Amino acid sequence: PIWLRGARLKDGLHCDGGAILLPDDKLNVDALNAEAATIEGGVSLRNGFSANGTISLRGARIRGAVTLHKASLTSAKRFALDAQNAVIEGEIVGDPQSKAGFSLAGVEISHNLDLRGASLIGAPLKNAAHDIALDATNIRIGGGLFLQNAKLKGELLLADARVEGYCAFGGGRFIGAGGLAIRAPNMRIGGNLTFKSGEVDSDGPIAAKTVVDGFISGLHESPD
Repeated sequence: PIWLRGARLKDGLHCDGGAILLPDDKLNVDALNAEAATIEGGVSLRNGFSANGTISLRGARIRGAVTLHKASLTSAKRFALDAQNAVIEGEIVGDPQSKAGFSLAGVEISHNLDLRGASLIGAPLKNAAHDIALDATNIRIGGGLFLQNAKLKGELLLADARVEGYCAFGGGRFIGAGGLAIRAPNMRIGGNLTFKSGEVDSDGPIAAKTVVDGFISGLHESPD
């Protein structure tokens, strides 16, 4: 494991092309823990980066983007990326392939949350096929929320979220495992909300349609 709790980094955290491999007896430990760190220049986990444990950025202040292009993540814990209550003075962007969910609850993002083409598979539960794929409860996004062509197995939780720009879900697959696919009570969107497919800017194939397998609760255009 890499331990950077409370660290101060002036030129970013760069892990492009690298791998963090936990031994079998440490799979419940964070692979990279940078909780409460202050990181100038952003966090780069891309270009084949992989980890078999949680990347924890809880409470961190990141002055730059968090980039996840072509990342491969998994975790024995509930979330592969846990950035609860982090402040990101930039954007979160990339198309990671994750075999555990993401937690962005309480995160403040200055610009976009752009996970076009990502695949997030929530951990299986005893009474359901999948848990939460993306927990964005109480998130604050200064730009837009882009999930075009993304694949989420498990709930997309957007309770009390605030998005200054628009939300685009076109071409995505939102699989709720028989329950709620998208839960968004009290969400506020400053721009438009669209499920239109065929307009996806990503490296992968463009889906011909948007698929929602489950129920949608509370998601509507509510400029505030």
